[in-house]
Amino acid sequence: MNLTSRHPRPLTYDEKKAAEAAFRGAQFDPNWSEGALKIYEGLRLAMVRRKHQGVEDFDVSRN
Repeated sequence: MNLTSRHPRPLTYDEKKAAEAAFRGAQFDPNWSEGALKIYEGLRLAMVRRKHQGVEDFDVSRN
């Protein structure tokens, strides 16, 4: 998947579940796809970087 693509594809079911798990701080389900793992790891890394930069966390449960 090209992250700079002009026409991104919709996320699969397990990719959506991986994104939700990453935001909640839940564990990755090993039954999910490789694509889901990339999304999970990417989001977790971005959240750690954001925290280290001193940016306030946001509460996704309010959405």
